[in-house]
Amino acid sequence: MTTLEELINIYNIHQSNAELVIKSDIKHLGYQNGLNKVTDIEYLGNGDRDVEITCTECGRITHQVIPGSKWYKIHKTCPCQKERRKAEIENLRKIKGHQRLRKRENILESNMAITR
Repeated sequence: MTTLEELINIYNIHQSNAELVIKSDIKHLGYQNGLNKVTDIEYLGNGDRDVEITCTECGRITHQVIPGSKWYKIHKTCPCQKERRKAEIENLRKIKGHQRLRKRENILESNMAITR
């Protein structure tokens, strides 16, 4: 997290404003949006922040630049959700494919039994 001294010395922010920035960032640490939780915040200047986000499901850490105070723009989903959903769809396709195959085999067997 960006320190008060960094805000004052590097970004030339007045001390009272720097204290407000720190107070705001502390308030947002731990903020959760969907599966993602804010675990670290770095001030980038011009009000933008590099926010470290950790997925509460898989633990994956990602970074996102948040412009100004637009905290609602933090990603709600993690790539692990998309990967899991893709695997679920693939499994459903396999199951459906096996069911169709068995159904065709049963039809063929019944047709063969009729023609005998």
